[in-house]
Amino acid sequence: MEEIEKFLPVEPHNGDDSDLMLGVQVNYFLDGGIAVGVCVSHKIADALSMVNFVNAWALIAREGDAAEILPPNFGLVPSLFPPTTMDLTGSEFSATLGVATREKVVTRRVVFNKENLAALKKSAEAESSRVGDPTCVEAVSAFLWKHFREASRKKFQHGSVKKTFRATHNVNLRARMNPPLPDVTFGNLWSLANTTETSPEDDDLVFQLRTSIREINAEYVEALQNGKGQSEHLRKLHECYRGEGEAEFLEFTSLCRFPIYEVDFGWGRPVWACITNLLYKNIIILMSTKCGDGIEAWITMGEEDDIYMGAGSLTPRPKL
Repeated sequence: MEEIEKFLPVEPHNGDDSDLMLGVQVNYFLDGGIAVGVCVSHKIADALSMVNFVNAWALIAREGDAAEILPPNFGLVPSLFPPTTMDLTGSEFSATLGVATREKVVTRRVVFNKENLAALKKSAEAESSRVGDPTCVEAVSAFLWKHFREASRKKFQHGSVKKTFRATHNVNLRARMNPPLPDVTFGNLWSLANTTETSPEDDDLVFQLRTSIREINAEYVEALQNGKGQSEHLRKLHECYRGEGEAEFLEFTSLCRFPIYEVDFGWGRPVWACITNLLYKNIIILMSTKCGDGIEAWITMGEEDDIYMGAGSLTPRPKL
């Protein structure tokens, strides 16, 4: 991860207290290869906004004046989600909430190829009596959450506090609004789907995850646009990132199907696209592989959790 970060223009995860909205660094290799590192402030954009921005930039570079792009609408999101007047004094919210030190987290990349995904979907379908055709993201999420629960129970098996387990999925709100917003809508348009296990014995995790994700619907977004919904959203964020008390959380963000591998500045599509280190404990980023039929899982755990949830516990072991 330290090598990958050298391709970026700034050090990521510095508390987001910088005034820099966008940074780009172009890296040239001795063999003629090029790596483009892009950093965008999360104050103004989510992952889909960043990917769409880079695609538009590449299209203009490739086609010049002939490029036809939909210009981003920077004013739409503030009109739909007006700035809150909520007083957060004493709420423990800060720009560094949930951020860990570099020395206390470990990031691993696990690649699920086409065969891995087919096996996981088949296993998830067998364990669920209520989901007949799980998606690849659902199957991978359930698989990793299951192993996270098992690893955490081993860690706390001699403790006096009984742990419950929570999984969250960052959900893109654009398609869930009424009417839906175009994917090119620029801004931070996401919310958390919060799943708490129904019981330690219930392994139908796919159904639990799907149920909570589908609760992020048009009615939910409408509530999020008023003060009460915003308060609930912030409360869930606070619970998630504090990571204290009787609940152990695992956070998922899926970038699968984002047009990352469609970026072409004129010399062809990327050989590889990736993220860099995320200084948050218990977070998993899912990305489509270049061929489109696999998933890369970037798993960041605390050092102690990584020992319990090592790659050897992922059986059958996915390709590393």
